[in-house]
Amino acid sequence: MRKSFSYKADINKVTELKCLSWIESCRKLYNTALEQRVILWNSRKKSITYIDQTYEMKYLRREFPEYADINSQVLQDPLKRVDLAFQSFYKRCRLKDVKAGFPKFKPKGFYRSITFKNTGWELEGKHLNIYNVGKFKLFLSRPIQGDIKTITIRRSMTNKWFVSFSCDNVPEKIRPQTDNEIVIKDDGSLTTPDKIQKSIDILDKRRNSIECKQKDSNRRSKSRFLIERIYEKIVNQRKNHLHKISNKLITENDVIIVIDKPKKSKMVDDKTLLNMGWYILKEMLTYKSKETNKILISKKEKKDGTY
Repeated sequence: MRKSFSYKADINKVTELKCLSWIESCRKLYNTALEQRVILWNSRKKSITYIDQTYEMKYLRREFPEYADINSQVLQDPLKRVDLAFQSFYKRCRLKDVKAGFPKFKPKGFYRSITFKNTGWELEGKHLNIYNVGKFKLFLSRPIQGDIKTITIRRSMTNKWFVSFSCDNVPEKIRPQTDNEIVIKDDGSLTTPDKIQKSIDILDKRRNSIECKQKDSNRRSKSRFLIERIYEKIVNQRKNHLHKISNKLITENDVIIVIDKPKKSKMVDDKTLLNMGWYILKEMLTYKSKETNKILISKKEKKDGTY
């Protein structure tokens, strides 16, 4: 099975500046590829594919020296992201009562990662050496399992660095059979812990305080950093809480039935569901049931209460 392993990384200033330069170049390439698709469609009513844009990469590297030192597979990743964004846009266009949401350009600071495939890196123990960038010291909280397929270097909102390894052929985790079955619903039974709710209240206060500060001022930038830091804390708190719940459900049950209520009959709104982490919990149960060979059944509740 496919699984990702994420680790915190420590780097020096020179490596950080080089990595930020690569990320910024990939952001510009993403916007350029998106602009090319928009211009071609508006002027000629023609579309360009991911393969066509990848073929033009050699001309780009020849004309612009800043792209010549960047790994070719790293430059293919922004083009792939643009292609996936348009594929998702076309799917949403076919759905009813759903906003299509045309792909948007990435402003500065909203493109935070680069991805390597087979070349351009070397892993030696707890050190990851990226050619033409530098060395990353990894905090290996757990061993890397399976065969490494891709490596993603990501910069968080609070200027922390993380390295994710996407691996194939990850062995299954054998759990004892319990012969138990459980049904869970998004009816508000999954409550938000008090610690997370306090952090959410702090986030709301900081969001309100930033509105009275002048744009492009030092006070506003400091307030924005405080918002990003508390938001990152909420994400980590919620993930930790949901990991505990999902591990308990997987350990104590062999069959888990997840029931989604209809939109018109939901007892809680979408914001409450997001605060509870209902959608993240479903994703965790999906991949944890696969790696432990447990059964996960997803159903939708009808208006008459059956499913």
